[in-house]
Amino acid sequence: MDNKLAILILAAGSSSRLGKAKQLLRYKGRTLLQYQIDIAERTDIPVYINVGCQAPLMLQTIQTKETTAVLCNHTWEQGMGNSICNGVKAIQADGYSGVIISVCDQPFLTQDIWGLLMRKISQQPDRIIISQYENGMGPPSYFPAKYFEELIALQGEEGAKKIVHKHQKNSVFISFPKGNIDIDTEQDLKYLDSSESM
Repeated sequence: MDNKLAILILAAGSSSRLGKAKQLLRYKGRTLLQYQIDIAERTDIPVYINVGCQAPLMLQTIQTKETTAVLCNHTWEQGMGNSICNGVKAIQADGYSGVIISVCDQPFLTQDIWGLLMRKISQQPDRIIISQYENGMGPPSYFPAKYFEELIALQGEEGAKKIVHKHQKNSVFISFPKGNIDIDTEQDLKYLDSSESM
């Protein structure tokens, strides 16, 4: 596998629909953000964490490996596109040849899903690789360096799906059925609590 990959975890938002920082919700004995950090770090690929809203609090609550970089995005209010831009700029500057974009609020993202993604990247490192959900698609998603400039050009609430649609002939998928389940509302939080107790 290409040893110049990096993982970017997006964790800069304010969780406005939930009304509290989803990054700090408790899940499996730790915060939701820490859960994502832990499973990403187990891949042994360098991890970049993009924080923004309540950044000082996030920094106090997370524990990371020495190889993990924490980026403070001071313009996080401009939206997800801005956070992707901020993170990919840093990853590009550090000389990586590909980025895996992940998010902080997918409670069903497991080591098995990461393993599936890594195998697909090793087989097709020049293609965009997207997680296919039971309903929709999205992160974790892999982009080779030839797409970095397009990722950096994202603005506002634009996500990377815009780039996937543009280059769909060069995009492939892995299966992540529960990937569409994230934490945006109190109802999502109740679902998370019930799933944890099962």
